[in-house]
Amino acid sequence: MEKALKRVEAIVQGDPLDPATMIGAQASSEQLEKILPYMDIGKQEGAEVPIGGERNVLPGDLAGGYYVVAISIFAMPKIKHVVVRF
Repeated sequence: MEKALKRVEAIVQGDPLDPATMIGAQASSEQLEKILPYMDIGKQEGAEVPIGGERNVLPGDLAGGYYVVAISIFAMPKIKHVVVRF
């Protein structure tokens, strides 16, 4: 698990045109606002989320982007729970 967490922590968010970027922003504020509540629901339903799942505000020109901290989910809740079906 430690290796997986280190890998997720190393994910580089940023400008999708930058070759160093591994993950860009969500496409819209609507998409971001749909995703974030599901992260909270998952945690409430028992998902273990040691890294990520919250909004990430990047510096400079990217500050207004719709970024979510890359997540790593362990101990998934039961299949009936909302976050699994999302």
